[in-house]
Amino acid sequence: MERSDIPVLPTSVPWRALLGLSQPASGDWARLRGLQYAYLATVVKGRMIAQAMAAIFIMKLFFGLIPLYFLIGWAAMLAAAQSQVYQAEMSLADAERRSVSKKEIQRHTRISLVSALCWALPLLFFMPYGGSAHQLGLWTIYSMLIAAAALWTASAPLGCILFTVITGVAAILGFALHGAYDVAVVVAAFIAVAVLGTVHGARTY
Repeated sequence: MERSDIPVLPTSVPWRALLGLSQPASGDWARLRGLQYAYLATVVKGRMIAQAMAAIFIMKLFFGLIPLYFLIGWAAMLAAAQSQVYQAEMSLADAERRSVSKKEIQRHTRISLVSALCWALPLLFFMPYGGSAHQLGLWTIYSMLIAAAALWTASAPLGCILFTVITGVAAILGFALHGAYDVAVVVAAFIAVAVLGTVHGARTY
């Protein structure tokens, strides 16, 4: 009997399996994992363009308020991290035709973590240099990035959740340290909804 190209669907979708943290016995998870990560390569160019635009807006927002070498240093760190993300996700373009190894998933997770930490830096270190308008403007940029990430990376949500949680915690700390506790609460609620929405989107995918 000829083997079907359609992967065997799992009987359930545990959240750990959905994030790539476990490999259940039921279902053809090796092939499904390939479908998850192959999709990232199809959207990575658009994501890089959107994130580059966001970085430019952040630099423009704080230009003249903080030392220029801070801005340039952060931009260089971010560019290096994003180039690693781009290379990692492009290397997964053929993942739907093969099995994705645990090492590849771990590498993508590490790179996503470093990228998220780079994105968190302005929320912690740029905020003190601006007023409330700059702080809210900064968070507006990040909220759009989080929403876009939830839409574009629904197939493999772990990287998106890392980005959402890390930048969200940084924003909460940033607003709380400046006494904007009401905004910090709103940000916390937004992060919770974004994470739940990302997981739901991944299940649907």
